[in-house]
Amino acid sequence: MYVDDFLVLAPAGPVRETMVAALTSIWQFGPERHLTIDTSLTFFGIDFFRRTDGDVYLTQERFTRDLLKKYNMDKCKILHNITMDRVPDSEDIPNADELKELQSYAGAFNWLATRTRPDITYYTSLLASCSSRQASWGRQLARKVLRYLVETTEQGLMM
Repeated sequence: MYVDDFLVLAPAGPVRETMVAALTSIWQFGPERHLTIDTSLTFFGIDFFRRTDGDVYLTQERFTRDLLKKYNMDKCKILHNITMDRVPDSEDIPNADELKELQSYAGAFNWLATRTRPDITYYTSLLASCSSRQASWGRQLARKVLRYLVETTEQGLMM
């Protein structure tokens, strides 16, 4: 549930029917949509795809593509994996604009990492913690994550 949206993940049958009936007795909803092999659903920026074997694939491909375009990284050289140098010992305190930029990267990466992209969780955490002390190093890390996302845009979670 999110504000005024509901997502019910349940097979067809009495449990789902009872749940939907209970919800519609309280609130008005638009038409009920079903996830099938031929249709997809988007909920809270996450795209749901039903596979022929019954699995459900979750991805944030559209969000990732928009993010790459926002930072002009949609056509950059790809990165197959993220490597990084040690965080410098000396501080590189960002100005207000640099800090806002680094926090924006960290926020966008966190949105991905906490929903469908656990593979970038460590780098997201590292970026968030170094943003106020290591401006140049943090910007380099953010660019590496973006280059990695170019290579892995379609990656997600299988349920």
